[in-house]
Amino acid sequence: MKMKKSLTEMDGFVWDMLRLTKDYQPVPKKTNLAALFEELRSDLVEKVAGRDFELDFQVEDGFPEVDLDARSMYRALLNLVKNAIEACNKERSYVRVRARSKDDRAYEIVY
Repeated sequence: MKMKKSLTEMDGFVWDMLRLTKDYQPVPKKTNLAALFEELRSDLVEKVAGRDFELDFQVEDGFPEVDLDARSMYRALLNLVKNAIEACNKERSYVRVRARSKDDRAYEIVY
């Protein structure tokens, strides 16, 4: 498990560096945000182990698949949530991330 996590983190770092090149072009495709959120939660649960810390990721019922570059969205949310975890020093803390529709053409991710 630790090896897989280390490889995932290394892959993410390399990808972040490659993304900074001017040749990088996002590749949007239909993405299930609930699955992406679950992957994030799963990848971050070890970071909060042993602390009274809640990771709360939710996608509203009926939320459709959306066109986005899943890897870019994953990395952006991962960095935001990791920073929030590191900034929390209360006995009881949580990070809450929500995806919801604004209308039939737009959605928002609230952190």
